Amino acid sequence: MPVNEGRAKALYRQAAADTGGTTWIYMPSPGNGAKGRVVPVDTGPRQAGLDEANRRLARLIHRAWSEGLAGVV
Repeated sequence: MPVNEGRAKALYRQAAADTGGTTWIYMPSPGNGAKGRVVPVDTGPRQAGLDEANRRLARLIHRAWSEGLAGVV
């Protein structure tokens, strides 16, 4: 099976990303003269991304830079 580094980077980024916590969402004006506002939305308990995925992503990015493939990162 051929290696797809772009797909690997995308999956590692997703696995390494923190999730949960508060996300701020813009709510536009309802149209009755009221202003739009930004409201907090709780997306569940905060959970850190995977350390191993972060390390592997860093290795892939470092290898791409060292091989002169900076545009692929």
